[in-house]
Amino acid sequence: MPIGEGLRTQVVQLQGSESLYRCQLTVFAYDTPQVDAAYDAAYGCLSSAERAYCDRLKVRKRALEFTFGRYVAKEAARAAADGALARESFEIRQGLFNQPILVCPDGRDLEVSIAHSNGVAMALVHPRACPLGIDLEVLDGRTLSTMTEHLTEHESALMDRHPVASDRSYLPAVIWTAKESLSKVFKSGLLVPFDLFEVQSISTRSEVMTSAFRSFSHYVAASARVGDFVASIAYPKMTDLRTESGAPFPSLALPGSSQAG
Repeated sequence: MPIGEGLRTQVVQLQGSESLYRCQLTVFAYDTPQVDAAYDAAYGCLSSAERAYCDRLKVRKRALEFTFGRYVAKEAARAAADGALARESFEIRQGLFNQPILVCPDGRDLEVSIAHSNGVAMALVHPRACPLGIDLEVLDGRTLSTMTEHLTEHESALMDRHPVASDRSYLPAVIWTAKESLSKVFKSGLLVPFDLFEVQSISTRSEVMTSAFRSFSHYVAASARVGDFVASIAYPKMTDLRTESGAPFPSLALPGSSQAG
């Protein structure tokens, strides 16, 4: 299987006051010399409707993002089903606002959030009872410049006051991905004014930054720099996010990180 190498799935747990919500996070860095073989394998897991949509995409970058995004979503869904269902049995449909809708063959009550950036696809499958969203952005000069332009006055002040000077260079990506991951929780994406998701405060612990939101105080977002990327997960504030090993953020083997080999 050409996709085997570089594909990573792990458990993310949200502990509430009465319930434990187990989620599956899958990441795949596909920008390698084997991308064509990996694409063929991933394309083979698409449903007929997904293939029809993919075939209409004229830009190769969009076709890669769509196909690998669906693949990692199905791999995470397969893991959520304890491997009892084949990847091909899941379908990722598009909602009215192009949000991904996970259809499980056995009717499991699951949802999915998908992100992709610069040759990396990531998906988080979670119980519908615990709404989550993810985002991922590469750290390059052009992207960071665009993100900085979209900071609110308050968010710019947060950057200036941040106690760790070395973190300030990528704080725009932390704020951006925190806001975009929250927008995915509400299935709105960037269809609403981005300032609606303004970050009120940022705290740092164990290299994980936690953003609180001005208008959505019942949510927070955990963000971490991993190699050349920043990844964020937005989740209910009333829960505690941990990996199965107890880490405060998933271990992501992304390009530029020590775990990427």
